[in-house]
Amino acid sequence: MFDNNTNLPATDEQAIGYLLAWLRNQIEQHPKGKGRELEPYGFDLYRDLLREKLHIEPIDPTDSKIVNEKIPFLNAIWDLCIRGILRPGAVTYNSGNIPTSNHYALTNYGLQWLQQTNLTESVPIEYGRFSQLLARHDIRFGEAYHVRAQEAVRCYESHTYFACCAMCGAAAESILLALAFKKMGEEDALRDYQRPGGRHRIRNRLVGQIKNEIQTRFDSCLELLNYWRDESAHGVARSIGEEESFTSMLLLLRFAQLSSNEWDVITDNG
Repeated sequence: MFDNNTNLPATDEQAIGYLLAWLRNQIEQHPKGKGRELEPYGFDLYRDLLREKLHIEPIDPTDSKIVNEKIPFLNAIWDLCIRGILRPGAVTYNSGNIPTSNHYALTNYGLQWLQQTNLTESVPIEYGRFSQLLARHDIRFGEAYHVRAQEAVRCYESHTYFACCAMCGAAAESILLALAFKKMGEEDALRDYQRPGGRHRIRNRLVGQIKNEIQTRFDSCLELLNYWRDESAHGVARSIGEEESFTSMLLLLRFAQLSSNEWDVITDNG
């Protein structure tokens, strides 16, 4: 049930959770929309949300309390627009009033997503936490890793699970190449990697002569790259669910942690 206490979200992630719960509540209370014939789920989110949350009528956008609290909401609204759950703007209502820039509407995808998703199992803060854990390794593994790893989280968040798995594989490739560049030099590593059987050859150069414990852990994570980089390159019809996608992200994080912790051992030229 929607929480109507007066403690406003202090962070963007809390605001996203609050906004999703509020939108879900609107759907549950108004299964056929809110009586707006052309736009059944259109909202003046800034006023509608804060009116309900603060119990203030009328809402004054210049009120210091409102001004101080609006930024997380605005960021949350924009985040849901990027995810395709909301879209800016709304059609003219039956009253003839022209919507302002504060008006947003649920997309068809957003309506379906909110009807089908268990919000208690889809907490936005988990996405942010996962994103932060992966981002800890950005400096070590470079921009290509950063872009691919963060894209994997975004794909998981938007329930595009095959894309998430493919991006996990791509991010794992960036880790492998970062290790190879350090150990072999970029030119030699790329030349080796791009030849037939290059991935296996690079693996042997990196961990073939180190202790078995690290080899075993490295190989289990490398399966992520071997599978998803190959799978995404072929037009094979597959149905990928949340479990496989989440497992892929866990393996990517594990690969990043292992490669970072054992960086000196794996890249030693001795």
